[in-house]
This record gives sequence, C-alpha cells and structure tokens, in this order.
Amino acid sequence: MAKSKFKKIVGWLHLWIGLVTGIVIFIVSITGCIYTFDQEIFDWVHRDIVYVEPENTVRPLSELLEKAKHSLGAEKIIDGVQITSPEKAYVFTATRVNDVANINLSAFSQYAYQDQVYINQYTGQVLGVMDMRYEFFHVVELLHRQLLLVKPVGSVIVGGFTLIFLIAVLTGLILWIPKNYKQLKRNLQIKFSAKWKRINYDLHNSVGFYVIPFAILFVITGLVWSFRWWELGMYKMLGEKERPSFFSNSSSFSRARFYVKQNGCHLYRIAIAIRGYTVEADWNSISH
Repeated sequence: MAKSKFKKIVGWLHLWIGLVTGIVIFIVSITGCIYTFDQEIFDWVHRDIVYVEPENTVRPLSELLEKAKHSLGAEKIIDGVQITSPEKAYVFTATRVNDVANINLSAFSQYAYQDQVYINQYTGQVLGVMDMRYEFFHVVELLHRQLLLVKPVGSVIVGGFTLIFLIAVLTGLILWIPKNYKQLKRNLQIKFSAKWKRINYDLHNSVGFYVIPFAILFVITGLVWSFRWWELGMYKMLGEKERPSFFSNSSSFSRARFYVKQNGCHLYRIAIAIRGYTVEADWNSISH
C-alpha cells in the first residue's frame, strides 16, 4: 500500500513537472540542436564574406583596423579582431553594452551595438558588415540560453526549468522500473501493431528510458551556463579548486597584444584561433 502511494506521488510529480517544463525544455532542445552547427551553416550562408583567397602578403593590422573603423563610423569603437585561418577573412568586432537605464527585459536591449566587420587581409577590401544583435544564430543562442530575455532573468528561468526537468527525468526512471522480467521486456519494446494510444505510451516509456543518460548529461552540462555555483561545483568535482582561465599566457600572445598597443590601436581584446599554420607565422603576418 505504501509503495502504491509512493508511486502515485512520483507519477503526479512526473506528470506536472513534465507539463510545466515541457515547453521551455522543447525550445531549449530545438535551439540547442540548431546552434550545434552554427559555425558551419553561418560560414556556408555567408561564404562571400567569410572566405578569402590566400596570398603571400598580409596587409598591416593597423591598416586593416583603419578600414574597419571607417566602415563603422567614428561613434563605434572596435574592441577586437578574430584571426582564424589563412582562408578566412579577419573579423573586427565592435561591441558596447547598453547603459542600465536603456536595458529592459528584452535580450536585444543589452547592447547598444554589436557589429562585425569582415576584411580581406590580403587586399584590404571590406567584404561586409554585420549587426550581430539580430543575426539568426545569435538570436537562436539568446533563445537557447535566455529565452530572448535579459540575461539575469532569462538565464535563471532556463536554468531553473532545466533543474526541475532533472526531477522529471528521475521520477520517470522510478516509474519505469519493472516488477519482473516480463514487464522489463515490455518496457524495452514498442508494440507497433497495437492501437495509437499504446504506441504513444510505448514511445514515451521505451524511448524515454534509452535517452535518460543523454538527458541527464545535457542537464548537468547545460546548468553550467546558468548558475555560477553549479559551474564551480562541477570544476571541484573534476579536481579543480577554481575556474581555470581559458586565455593564453604565452609570450606570443603577449607580443601580439603589445604590438597592437604600441601602434596606437584601441584593441583591448584579440581572439586568436590558430588553425593550419604556426603561431610565429601568424604574428609575423600581423607585425609586418
């Protein structure tokens, strides 16, 4: 009797938690799947401005910076450059967070501007300028992480619903546990010859069991982006006392940053991802 009552409570929790979190988890899941391939799709759709024909000589970074400034106007300050590979254009970024008075619940109100300038590093030609606030994959990311709400609100909502969803997953596992081998066999199969209602139940019951490990993994890793305490807890569980730094402290990085400052540029952030060629070759191409 006690066990039956326990199962009823678990079933009630599973049902209502699933109903409450369902729409948010569905949105987060779909946008997460789309965002997985954001770079590949973005590069293909915008291949006219992303890709360049490699040449022997790269224009000086200071010259490219001036062209980027000119394309954006004096009111926007360039704060970074992304250098990824010889086949891809340099991307200069200009980002400014909005004043608090101008920020509302909308995620789009967080930035006064968030632009990217694509420049052919070999010819100096400006290939295109993009307002990243409304770029498709940026909107998908905001929907995935914040439900298009301002970060302190949207991120907590997504994280909270994700955490509650974990309870739905665990209660579902409890309900799935079979009483005997016969029920175990039935729980692992889908009876496609049955009526629609039974097929629907089997899909939920059987497929749900198989995806539980992935669902738990998605919850555990996804919450890192919503809650600082969860992120720090994960690092401690993995043997790190504090959150590690992901910025390079190499001498090459310091030399490049020093070069930019010495030439009077207003860059305070350089994102460098070396792919297919050496660090020294990259710095030489910048400093010539």
